[in-house]
Amino acid sequence: MQTTILSEITDLQDYKNLNERIFTERPLKKSKYTSIAKLEKLLSVAKGKADVKSDGTDRIISLEEALKEMPKTIYKILAKEQKAKDQFEAFINSNFNTSFVVLIEKNSEKAIHLKINFEDKAITKYFIIVKKGVNASLVEEIITKENSLSNQTIYLEENSVLNHAKTNNFGKNSIAYQQNIIENEATIVNATIFTEGKLVRANNFSVLEGRNSKSEGYTFLLSKNEQHFDLNYTAVHRATDTFSRSIFKGVLRNSSKNVFDGMILIEPTGFRANAFLECHSIILGEKASSNQIPGLEIKTDDVKASHSATVARIDEDELFYLESRGIPKNEAKNMIVKSFMDSVVFMLPEEIRQPIEFQIEKNMS
Repeated sequence: MQTTILSEITDLQDYKNLNERIFTERPLKKSKYTSIAKLEKLLSVAKGKADVKSDGTDRIISLEEALKEMPKTIYKILAKEQKAKDQFEAFINSNFNTSFVVLIEKNSEKAIHLKINFEDKAITKYFIIVKKGVNASLVEEIITKENSLSNQTIYLEENSVLNHAKTNNFGKNSIAYQQNIIENEATIVNATIFTEGKLVRANNFSVLEGRNSKSEGYTFLLSKNEQHFDLNYTAVHRATDTFSRSIFKGVLRNSSKNVFDGMILIEPTGFRANAFLECHSIILGEKASSNQIPGLEIKTDDVKASHSATVARIDEDELFYLESRGIPKNEAKNMIVKSFMDSVVFMLPEEIRQPIEFQIEKNMS
């Protein structure tokens, strides 16, 4: 199994110090897709808070309370996190000024709703822990008015299942990271939609830590105007007999831009891993652009791994067909876009499908 830099951790300050070293090294030096300089201007230690509300059967406590109640669990999670990919994630991990833990300890028939409002320049690290054997659904709504930095770790104990939807309503600029750590026989279905924000960098790691663990990740993007989205995804297969599937669907309008950098990483211990990654975009704006970068890094034998990527404009024949049936051009375009998105939306469990559908409908016009 891969040894991460976090394996030395003995307390929270160790964790912050180790991430401070990564931040100082500045591992991400240059990108032809995103301005690293603009992103680094967002790295401010100014104070900000996160207001979190829930209507479900979960329990929310501060990180300080969690370290008193379950220190071994928290330190175990930190040690199993994948090493920070870049200086942005490392900065959040070493400088967060607000933190909390969401505990999902019982099965939930209805989805738990979690609403998180980040104040300007809040630096937030928070945890969602799904206890052993629990089957639950969670819908997160993220709201920011200005700039925000956040890092979320979802930890699934053995034999647990989480259906998770996240809607990101960013005000201006945002750096948002997420790690899903999945133990033996556990499964996560994670759906995330991006529609708002000016400059957004987001990263999702699915760490398949346990035997027979499964991860399904679905990312939706509807951008417009001059928005720029730098989205990253990595499936890390550490254990045997693991499964991951990731699908990205993007619609780019006006002069908006995005890059989707996806990676399947199968570690030497990831025997019989089965992994699939695909990314597809439709370009609607004359000045819009989308760049897909799928990749594979395989360090063992006896695995299945594949990826695919497409970037295209709306098929003129499809558009002509719909217009010839009396459907106005804009409505015809929306029908094609909706169909493009729905091919993945309907793969989601019913408990988390509605918020994704709502955001797509809201941003169609």
